[in-house]
Amino acid sequence: EARTIEICDGVRPLGMQWGCLARADHITDSIAGQMASAGCRYIDMGVESFNQEVLSDIRKNLDVQRIPESISILKRNNILAKINLILGASPLQTKEVMEEDIRKAKRLNVDAVMFSLATPFPGTEFYRQAKENKWFIDGDYHAESVQSKTIISYPGLSNKELNWIIKRANLSFYFSLRFVMKNLKRLGSPLNFCRGLIALKRKFF
Repeated sequence: EARTIEICDGVRPLGMQWGCLARADHITDSIAGQMASAGCRYIDMGVESFNQEVLSDIRKNLDVQRIPESISILKRNNILAKINLILGASPLQTKEVMEEDIRKAKRLNVDAVMFSLATPFPGTEFYRQAKENKWFIDGDYHAESVQSKTIISYPGLSNKELNWIIKRANLSFYFSLRFVMKNLKRLGSPLNFCRGLIALKRKFF
């Protein structure tokens, strides 16, 4: 916390706007207040899932109760909250668990969500598990967009289902009435908003 405050004190006189990555369990009212006063406009948090069993399975040391708390803190301090969710991160993350993750992201009314498909990169424990359990659809790793096409398939959850789930997640979040109304106001004009939607469509679909 002391280091964060020191950085904020150094950045504040510059009068610039900025954003950063942060852990949900490191965000407090005092830190958020300092960051907001120093020009911080958004914070990007890698929460991966709202399911504690899934987080434990992927060795993500995070208490899921801290996620909504951190989002509330950011909103109180007028900092935009973005979260990252990984779909297909673990065999424990069933279709039902992913659906609930998507619903919770919408209920928490975050400003943006980056939905990504879990990818077993060579050299990682996830890669070893994928090879050992034959999760790779083509036998091994190959590069694909983590935002639209998976390279793995679980027992009971196919790669086609995962690809459809992430597409539906983006559609249901970014084309919801709540998101549209919030961002029409933020972007200042319907034209700017439409340009944003077109950019999203090109990126995710």
